[in-house]
Amino acid sequence: MLIQQEVSGGESPTTATVTIEQSGLLDDAVQAERSSFHLAFRDGKWVIDS
Repeated sequence: MLIQQEVSGGESPTTATVTIEQSGLLDDAVQAERSSFHLAFRDGKWVIDS
C-alpha cells in the first residue's frame, strides 16, 4: 500500500490531496486500485472537498 499527500502552501496549507494505492490484489484482472481524496481546511477542520 502506498499513501501520498500533497498540500498547498507551506506551513499552513488550506488544501490537500491524499492518494492511496493498493497493489498485489487477489483479483487477477486488477493490478492495482487507486483512490484520491481532495480535502479543504474549513472552520478549523479538514473536510473532504470532492
